[in-house]
Amino acid sequence: MQKTKCLLCNEEHQIFWEKHGFSWRKCSKNNFIYLSPQPDKEKTEELAETNVRKITIQSYLKPNFGKVLMAQHTLFLIKQLKKDGCLLEIGPGGGEFLRCARKEGFKTFAVEINKTLADYLTRTLNIKVENCSASSADYFKSQSFDIIYHKDVLSHLQNPINSFKTFYDRLDDDGILVFETGNVGEIDKFWVSFIESVWVSDHLFLFSIKSVKKFLDLSGFELIRYRYYSIVPYQFVSKIFKRKKEIINDFDSSIDGNTHVSIAQKIKWYVAYFLVYRLGRFLPKNWPATVIYVARKKR
Repeated sequence: MQKTKCLLCNEEHQIFWEKHGFSWRKCSKNNFIYLSPQPDKEKTEELAETNVRKITIQSYLKPNFGKVLMAQHTLFLIKQLKKDGCLLEIGPGGGEFLRCARKEGFKTFAVEINKTLADYLTRTLNIKVENCSASSADYFKSQSFDIIYHKDVLSHLQNPINSFKTFYDRLDDDGILVFETGNVGEIDKFWVSFIESVWVSDHLFLFSIKSVKKFLDLSGFELIRYRYYSIVPYQFVSKIFKRKKEIINDFDSSIDGNTHVSIAQKIKWYVAYFLVYRLGRFLPKNWPATVIYVARKKR
């Protein structure tokens, strides 16, 4: 474990939140939260490889109906800017987004740190997958992409600035970087216990619009659009019915015809999708949310 300073101002700040023996500090100037002390690079990559939250590989490999809904939503936004081209996903898990992207006409590639998942994607999707860390600068050195996409990956990267610079190098000059991450860096402390799943040791950094803009600027990008989606309605409903675990498990329902998906299961996930990506879009921006960002190289 090693002490860490804010990557944006190079100062050490007071502890914002503590859980399970870990401490997160907040730079209020940049609305940026960072874990300090942090595991070293090797330990961080080991956590990413094995998954600190013990999510099984089998759960990733099951076709996932809910993730397909989210993938279709994001691809709709992407296609407003890019109708086709080469798309690289960082950390694709079981590959739902890649499957949907290919159906929409994109040529797909992936970077996946977990070897089992990387082999699975290569075998089932017949695409080129680099089995390495997203923090590496060595993947697809001879390839350029029209779109680079990742979801819920940014908080796990050892050095976001270096990773953004690698994305910059891999993008075509008119390419776009699309990613989704939470807004924990800008929410009031009132909400901290409401989003308890955020406070795990593989979340090295937690962001805000302000801090994301600064990281993009430091790596040669400019933010061209973003959309907030509050997770409060979904979390609230889940807590009321004490069924969050069951709802998440239902999200693993198959959609490929090998396993029947009940109408009830589909309804549950359409409701979850509606609460986050439809209703959540119109709620206050300082509430806990997931945010989709689109950036391009500075012009």
